[in-house]
Amino acid sequence: MKKYAFLAAMLCALPLWGCAMDELPEPVYTLPPEETTPEFDAETQPVTSAVQTRSAAEINSIVDDLLSDTPNRPESEQSDIAVQTPEAPPESHADEAHAPAPDTSDFWWAWSTGVREEVAIADYLQQHTFETPDPDSDVPIYMPARIRDIPNVAAQYPELADQPVREISRSGFSGADYAHRIVLPETVIFFGSHAFSQSSVREFAHHAEEITMEEGCFSDCEQLKTVTFSSDPVRLGDYCFENSAVTEVTGEDCNLITNRFCFLNLPELERVSLSGDIQLGDYAFIHSEHACTVELSGGGITLGTYAFADSGIESLEIGECQRCAIGEDGFSRCKDLKSVTLGEGVAQIDSYAFFSCPSLTTVRLPKSLKQIGADVFGNCSSDLVIEVPEYSYAAAYCKENGLNYRTVS
Repeated sequence: MKKYAFLAAMLCALPLWGCAMDELPEPVYTLPPEETTPEFDAETQPVTSAVQTRSAAEINSIVDDLLSDTPNRPESEQSDIAVQTPEAPPESHADEAHAPAPDTSDFWWAWSTGVREEVAIADYLQQHTFETPDPDSDVPIYMPARIRDIPNVAAQYPELADQPVREISRSGFSGADYAHRIVLPETVIFFGSHAFSQSSVREFAHHAEEITMEEGCFSDCEQLKTVTFSSDPVRLGDYCFENSAVTEVTGEDCNLITNRFCFLNLPELERVSLSGDIQLGDYAFIHSEHACTVELSGGGITLGTYAFADSGIESLEIGECQRCAIGEDGFSRCKDLKSVTLGEGVAQIDSYAFFSCPSLTTVRLPKSLKQIGADVFGNCSSDLVIEVPEYSYAAAYCKENGLNYRTVS
């Protein structure tokens, strides 16, 4: 990318999303006037968490609230939070924490720390020039963890000198062809809209205490292959990873909440493996048509309306969990879906959840099921056999609806 290309992306910040829903057969995808969550017990949480565009003052207030519940920790200036983890990261890079980022001036960081919100863009471009990092290098760039570590910025904003770098600003690294080199400090917990969209990011690994992302943060990233979540809370806005080259979305003991269309249209997706408390919003993985497997388990699992509809999923396994609800049309029109195994803890399957899955031949339902909606297996293969526990609600449902089933102990 040419010099200053990522600045142009910041200035433009045009909406990156939009999906053609009219290609799907009936029922037509429509957005409800209000988002609702399937309810089957009092512990079920909302599927989505609204993520809206906010002012710098509002962001600071939100971050302060998040940090107020955080126990005091040593001031470790860098961590293993990496947008791209280097192949052979140094055992310790504490000394580099206070060094200026290679190939850049201090003012380069102002765009990503949120300080630029207080600077008129035209004045900023007239007063400050800088060289962007070499996109062909794989030498890590360690983002400063404190404003005081960016001397020129701290001098211009002395009242912020002792503040941690807590956010990536809106479009902070949008379009950056050097983004694969950036290693974030553990202080960063907020990503503004389109923070890394259309950039060279190759990997996202979350190891911070808590992260909130606005819409489109990693959308249209053609080199982004793996997304990994940890046990700390993550809240993802609309279209966060839309149209990216992600092949794997994984995480163990997750605490994950997504808004709508979060993983829309991932053309290379091969595997989704998540355990823990998982709330996937409406249309979460819709139109991700590459052959893939989905494995979910753990605590509370809620899958929103059309969560995996019209995708290339070949097998679904929801392991033992505390509770689980599958939203309406959750896996409808998955033409390659062959097998579904739902473990104990799955309590609710809404209408049309597996509607029009012509390759589906094997389904196993648990004893914990207490609610099954209309036409869940409508328009599926005539070879479909559903395994159900004896004397269970699932067995009664299959019998009443004339479905081909057999009981298992």
